[in-house]
Amino acid sequence: SLVFFDLETTGLPAFHCPKITELSFCAVERHQFLNGQPKAMPRVTNRLNLCIYPSRLVDPEATNKTKLDNYNLEHQSRFDEDVFNLIYSFLNRLKKPICLIAHNGYNFDFPILRSEIAKLGKELPGGIFCADSLIIFRKLQ
Repeated sequence: SLVFFDLETTGLPAFHCPKITELSFCAVERHQFLNGQPKAMPRVTNRLNLCIYPSRLVDPEATNKTKLDNYNLEHQSRFDEDVFNLIYSFLNRLKKPICLIAHNGYNFDFPILRSEIAKLGKELPGGIFCADSLIIFRKLQ
């Protein structure tokens, strides 16, 4: 399964350790992705989108880009064991092997997600690979 993954956060790592404000997963089986109609989304996708209360002030620049701020996130769950269990269950039900794909994932999305999960003393299911679409796009150019 290919799982396209994206995070929104409180800001950039250059200023502080960012906290997740939103995470999105869109999964599609590899076969459907490779054999679908050109320029069309595969019909069968599985998606998980969660907004997260970051327990930290969201930088104004991040709010300008994402339209997420502490006010509109205040009633959302923190990144807790329930959120982890949702992510784990979502990924665990997909056809294996699984490849998480994120744009600039190696420098941003993957380390932040791993950090949040590690704070809970948890790990994602085994057999998950990661790919950075930014690297892929640069090679294709």
